[in-house]
Amino acid sequence: RPASTLWWDGIVIAKNISDVKAEAAFRVAMEGMDTEMVTANNEDAVWLITGYKPGASAAGAAATAENGAAPYPSGSRMGVMHSALGNGIADFLTGAKDAASTLADIEAAYTSAATEKGLM
Repeated sequence: RPASTLWWDGIVIAKNISDVKAEAAFRVAMEGMDTEMVTANNEDAVWLITGYKPGASAAGAAATAENGAAPYPSGSRMGVMHSALGNGIADFLTGAKDAASTLADIEAAYTSAATEKGLM
């Protein structure tokens, strides 16, 4: 089994908008995800849409999937971890903080959020 996982992108709709706007955003996104779009943009990504024809850029993803890679482990714990990392890493990447304090802050943010959600 490959030492990898498969992680597919999706669409995101803001939670702080009205249900009417959220539904409209979803409908617009779904309207744009069709065979015509994938045909025009076939090599831009590895698509999970009818009409997609895997090309050279998809070889790695296809081989990984065909050889039994596990799906990316999503769930509450992983969501909390992604939030803590995403919110904490920018200062390190821009040089505003060193690695040790960045990791300590990320750990503290994760521990706090995971505890609040009953995961720890």
